[in-house]
Amino acid sequence: MRQGRHVQAALVALVLGGSAACAKTHARAVPPGPPLQVPAAPPRLLVLADEPLPATSALDEPAPLAPVAPTQTPPPAPPRARPEPRPAPAGEAAESRPPEPRTFGTPGDAGREKAVRERLAAAARALARVDRARLSGAEQAEFDQARRFIQQAEQAVKERNLIFAATLADKAASLAADLAGR
Repeated sequence: MRQGRHVQAALVALVLGGSAACAKTHARAVPPGPPLQVPAAPPRLLVLADEPLPATSALDEPAPLAPVAPTQTPPPAPPRARPEPRPAPAGEAAESRPPEPRTFGTPGDAGREKAVRERLAAAARALARVDRARLSGAEQAEFDQARRFIQQAEQAVKERNLIFAATLADKAASLAADLAGR
């Protein structure tokens, strides 16, 4: 009998476990919202042609196909020997270079250039107050990086790339201020 009760308990547990597995919660569908309003089509501009189209079209009658003769490709030409370029005299070398492109600034460029140059001067003054020999290896790398930023910013100002120059000047000033404060 004892064994029968164990079997009965196992069956009850199996049935309850099986029915619990089937009793999962299911996602319910969200009711659809209000119907969408379709906008009206935009007005179309139709232009009438001055001349009417011909009554017959190219699609009505197929064009007769002309026989195509196979084409022969000519053999490739042998490579030509290029003459050696002669070095130009020093006077002609400067004249043969294309002229530098002229850039025209906008009215606000003068003020922007002045602000960039002031920022570069402030960064240079801050670096001048720092003794590079007393800095650690990482600080010396920052010092060198600030000097490179200043040089690149000056070059960008010469090329009239003032946005890039302002970015470089800000980076140089930030590094220089950090180094001067240590």
